[in-house]
Amino acid sequence: IIKIINITRVPNAPSFVEGVVNLRGQVLPVIDVRRRFGLAAKEMTPETKIVIIELIDKMAGFLVDAVTEVRTIDDAMVTSAPAVIDGIDASYLSGIAKINEEKLVVLLDLDKVLTIEERQRLQEMK
Repeated sequence: IIKIINITRVPNAPSFVEGVVNLRGQVLPVIDVRRRFGLAAKEMTPETKIVIIELIDKMAGFLVDAVTEVRTIDDAMVTSAPAVIDGIDASYLSGIAKINEEKLVVLLDLDKVLTIEERQRLQEMK
């Protein structure tokens, strides 16, 4: 998890790609999670972060509104996701974690967030 650093726009990149960053000498694509899921844009704030993710075959940054905590989720805390949550296709979800009586966390299946074709296009951006 890193603070926002200089993101360089890339011409003809997929619409959900914010651009690329240089992280310790490695060029990584930065995916705007809001745009990827067709959600309304939100202005970047000091809370906006880039979460570095290792997908099946590549590292990428996911632009998120904020990171409030990092925690381990036990399998016993996870239930199946409903078919649709606020317009997000359930194929992107690996489940819903019940943290306590009041807090639920939607768990994304990061390997399914991008299609094979989209991953190939990101690979070509290097």
